[in-house]
Amino acid sequence: EKKGAHELEATRAATARRLGLLDRALDGRAYLNGADLTLADIALGPIAYRWFTLDIPRDDLPHFRAWYDRLGTRPAFREHVSSMW
Repeated sequence: EKKGAHELEATRAATARRLGLLDRALDGRAYLNGADLTLADIALGPIAYRWFTLDIPRDDLPHFRAWYDRLGTRPAFREHVSSMW
């Protein structure tokens, strides 16, 4: 069953709130656990890819965006995540 516009917006808003937590946690950090890439970053990468490629309005999350852009510079991310869809 397809979700209605109201349900989709509620889901988008809830996701944006959760990503806002990540955005604040990434303030001053290159990766989720500090200066080095960890399994946490790798696990979140595909979710971030979908978030940034869906045709939806997105909140301004500058630290999360910068983190995602850093992932995008990694050849393995480009090869295995960006090419998935």
